[in-house]
Amino acid sequence: MYIFTSSFAILEIGMIHIVITAILSPGKALLYEHPGRKGQRKFVPVYKAFARNKVGDKFDFLVTRDSSTAVFGNLEDRYGEHGECPPSLEKPYIGFVRTDGPVGFRIQFFDPNYKDEMSVMSPSGIKRKHLQIHFGAAASHGCILVAGRRREYKKHFEKPLRALGLKEGIEIQITVESR
Repeated sequence: MYIFTSSFAILEIGMIHIVITAILSPGKALLYEHPGRKGQRKFVPVYKAFARNKVGDKFDFLVTRDSSTAVFGNLEDRYGEHGECPPSLEKPYIGFVRTDGPVGFRIQFFDPNYKDEMSVMSPSGIKRKHLQIHFGAAASHGCILVAGRRREYKKHFEKPLRALGLKEGIEIQITVESR
C-alpha cells in the first residue's frame, strides 16, 4: 500500500512519513546567527509540513528551511540554492528518533545512499552529518527547525508524532519538496 503526496508515492506500510512542503505559511519564525541564541536574529519564512502514519492519520506543523549562514550573509558551499536546509532529493531521506543529549527528542535523517555514514551530500559535494528536525528558535547550520518555542515543542510536535505511532526504532521517511 502506498499513500500519495503532491509529488511522491513512497509511504510503505509500517512507516511514518514526514513531508516538508514548499508551501509558505503566513507568519514568521526567529532564526539566530549562532547556536545558543547568540548573535543577530531575524524573522524568516515558515513552511507547511505534515506527518502521516501507515493508516493515514496526519498532523500539520510549521518549519523553517533556511540556514543561518545564508540568512546572515555567509552563504557556504555546503548548502543548496538559497541556503536550503537540506537540499531536496528525488527520493526521501531516512530518519530515526533521537532522545539523547540536551536537545532531547528530535529526528535525525540522512540520504539512503550514505546510510553507513548517516550523511547528506550537498549539491556542491560536501557531506553533512547530524542533520535533524528539532525545536526552534535556534541557529540552523543544516537542520530543519520546528517553528514555535521550545516549551511548545513537546505539545505541538513530539506528542502528536508519538500519537501517530512514532517511537524509537521506527523508520521515518522524510521528503523535502523543492521550493
